[in-house]
Amino acid sequence: WLLKKNGLYEKIPDKPLNHLDSAIIYIEQFNNTVDWELGLIHKALKKYKIPLILLKGAAYVHANNDAANGRLFTDIDILVPKIELDAVEKMLGWYGWIDEQKEGYDREYYHRWMHELPPKYHARRGSVLDVHHNIIAETSALSIDVGKLLQSAVKVTGTKYWVLAPEDMVLHSASHLFLNGEFENGLRDLTDIDLLLRQFSKETPNFFERLAMRSRELSLQLPLFYALYFCQRILDCPLPDEPIQQVSRYGLGRVKNVFMNFLFMRALMPNHPSCDGHWTGFARWILYIRAHYLRMPM
Repeated sequence: WLLKKNGLYEKIPDKPLNHLDSAIIYIEQFNNTVDWELGLIHKALKKYKIPLILLKGAAYVHANNDAANGRLFTDIDILVPKIELDAVEKMLGWYGWIDEQKEGYDREYYHRWMHELPPKYHARRGSVLDVHHNIIAETSALSIDVGKLLQSAVKVTGTKYWVLAPEDMVLHSASHLFLNGEFENGLRDLTDIDLLLRQFSKETPNFFERLAMRSRELSLQLPLFYALYFCQRILDCPLPDEPIQQVSRYGLGRVKNVFMNFLFMRALMPNHPSCDGHWTGFARWILYIRAHYLRMPM
């Protein structure tokens, strides 16, 4: 996509060009499959007349975000009001989506404490669906008022789907990356944020000021601080000074910030043995423990 955007695609030698052509065909077929799958999810839930709000990869695709270009994802994420959760789960069951997690303790854990239902897979098609009622676990001290996200969601023109408002889309991606402890796709998630910031700042006047204000409203200044800092440091994202200064005071203090910088700079390396250093495994393990500490009481 970047090569085409910059007029360099036809200059690639034939053999590597074959691989790129194959990748383009694959992503086009992938997006068609996602469209078809979403149509079936909409069919299953349309009787409830609630907005079908897409999250993460499916949202990027249908909102035509730059972050969607060439991006693959393994599951579809949707957001529904918590009051509709039981009805939604029952109806999805009628249409063939069943829980991956069948044990009683784990099911109760998801239903009682988490921000989503256990992952569901379709009995015939094998597709995976994550049904969220929040973007952060309810046991977390950073748990937010999801009603504000629902109220600000926007319908994608020409479709049956909704997505989070631009500021909320960035804050969700930042929270997912910097409050969770899984970094297999960490660098990809960081590039998502970088691409969203670049796109929205061009499309929306005063976007960074609005983003900083929204982070205060939702109490998500900490993940936004990390998102802005590492997008600028690792990906050279062009950010104005003022928004970073506004959220920088929500960092952890000089000593802790040095330590967190040490951890994230290693955890966000590409997930490949050639990129692992002596401290990579340690950094990812510490951040995994941190994620549990942030997500639930001791």
